[in-house]
This record gives sequence, structure tokens and C-alpha cells, in this order.
Amino acid sequence: GVVVLSVVLASLGARLGSFSVKGFRSVKFVRPLRPDEPFELEAHEARPGWLRFRCRSSAGPLVEGSPEIER
Repeated sequence: GVVVLSVVLASLGARLGSFSVKGFRSVKFVRPLRPDEPFELEAHEARPGWLRFRCRSSAGPLVEGSPEIER
């Protein structure tokens, strides 16, 4: 879970620019990511200072969450 979360945050940083995570409102790990399994990341700023993200693979949902960020 921690490795997937690190990859997600790095990918969000590349998309949205530099930010730091102040905390998580929620994180739900639906199922484990298998080695070399590709996945898609959807993300948006739900409101100022809060992101929402969801990761899916062809097998279904992987993880979703809502971190509080500071730019």
C-alpha cells in the first residue's frame, strides 16, 4: 500500500506541480497491485487544498483517497 501511495503522490506532483501532503482525509485500498500491473490514475482538486484520486487497473479499482495538500 505504501509503495502504491508513493507512486500516486509522485505522479500527482508531476501533473499538478510541487506540493506537500499535510495529511489524508481518507485512503481506501481496495485490492493489492500486482508487480508490473499497469494502472490508470484519475485525480482532481476537490476544493482548494484537497485532492481526490482513484486508481484502477483492468481488473478493477485499486485505491482511492483524499489528501490535504499545501502548495
